[in-house]
Amino acid sequence: MVLVTKKPRRTTGAPSKQRAGRHHKKDERYLKPYWPYIPMVLIVVLGLAFSSLWGHMQHGVLGYATDMNSSGLLQGTNAQRSSSGLGGLSYNSQLAAAAQAKANDMASRDYWSHNTPDGATPWTFITNAGYTYNTAGENLAYGFDSSDSTITGWMNSPEHKANILNSGYKEVGWHCQQR
Repeated sequence: MVLVTKKPRRTTGAPSKQRAGRHHKKDERYLKPYWPYIPMVLIVVLGLAFSSLWGHMQHGVLGYATDMNSSGLLQGTNAQRSSSGLGGLSYNSQLAAAAQAKANDMASRDYWSHNTPDGATPWTFITNAGYTYNTAGENLAYGFDSSDSTITGWMNSPEHKANILNSGYKEVGWHCQQR
């Protein structure tokens, strides 16, 4: 008995696995058409890196690095009222619960406004907390790192200042949240 191994026959005309991937020669001219796009890609990458770093520096105040608290806000507000000849406000836990509910709603639905995305007013949160009132106001603040800077920001805003110096207000409640 004789065993013979034949060489496989090569077929011509039909594509083969051997030819796949060999149609591009990777020489010095291979990347030449892409060179004009490299500066644009670098600009986009550097822009994204810079904007994320800058955004973190601007809004990335760490909770432990701030001096923001309810008692500081109450003292600062009452100091402004006292210097204008008004009586101080007292802290109310129902108003604080309303402020907490409003902060939770803004965080969960990702908005920053006095009115909710579906049009509910701030007074909805106050009423839902079980607080009854004749007049009410709302001051929001974002991006401040201390109670004093928050009060200063409010006093530099005519609408917020009017709330702080409203002689009809007797009680206040806050929610201080560091991001």
